[in-house]
Amino acid sequence: MLKSPRQSLGIKYGRKVINLIVLVMSIFPRSWLVVLMNALSKSLNLSAVGYIGEHGEFIGSPYDRHTIGKYIEAGTYSQEIVYSLIEYFNKTSGTFIDIGANIGLISIPLQNKGIRCICFEPDPNNFKFLKLNFEIANNAVPSDIYMTALYDKKGEMKLELSPTNSGDYRIRNEQNHTEPDLYDENLRLIETINTERLDDIIRLDDIERPLLIKIDAQGAEVAILHGGLNTLSSADALLFEFSTYLISRQYFDETELAKFIIEYFSKGSIVKDNNIDYDNLLPIRDIEKEMLKLSNTYPHLDYVDIFVTK
Repeated sequence: MLKSPRQSLGIKYGRKVINLIVLVMSIFPRSWLVVLMNALSKSLNLSAVGYIGEHGEFIGSPYDRHTIGKYIEAGTYSQEIVYSLIEYFNKTSGTFIDIGANIGLISIPLQNKGIRCICFEPDPNNFKFLKLNFEIANNAVPSDIYMTALYDKKGEMKLELSPTNSGDYRIRNEQNHTEPDLYDENLRLIETINTERLDDIIRLDDIERPLLIKIDAQGAEVAILHGGLNTLSSADALLFEFSTYLISRQYFDETELAKFIIEYFSKGSIVKDNNIDYDNLLPIRDIEKEMLKLSNTYPHLDYVDIFVTK
């Protein structure tokens, strides 16, 4: 049950809480909240909704079922992975680079623990919420957030927008786009975004160690590697999503990631249940074997999260 107006779906960006939503939401079980949020947002023409959960107040799109929607439904977001990342820094300061930061549900809890966060988010609407959520959390917007996609070149590209998941926006490599879309990507709305190279932005001399980099870029991971080899290879640890289908849609070879981790890292883990088991990391060759196994699942939309460290 919702206990206060602040813990409601009625926060509209720039406007006060709508009491009708507070009242309606308090009647239903938490598992119904996201469906009700979508319906009421359409009826009332809401541009944003907010919720106070475990990591404070966050604002997001009322039509997003998988980021702010999960935070509303569970009162937290990727709880195990957030605490695993906090544990990595072991109560010390350091730097977290969040590639695909979305609305800040991973970065902001880390920054609240004293970790410097450098965020990249290409979608203007997500970026608006990212800035707003940092301002809510810290009464200020940090300078280290960038409204750009990271890729292998500086320029402009197209971004495919999911209607229900703002964390599943995908770059479309139009230059080589000839294969059929197997999951109805051709039905998605398209917007033009800026792209940059990671190595053109990050100055490693200014980075406080340890450096942990998260990459959740829906298939752009190899392109990011091409434009950020110096930065990524110098990281103390990486957490990245690996999907053969998504990377193949960018017309890159996903096995490049396996070769990269073999060269620059010594051990790692296939992340299960969003929990990184630092006490039982495997030799990096074992991680490579698992990645190559997954390569054989194409064209299925399977993916894993992979953690590697020096």
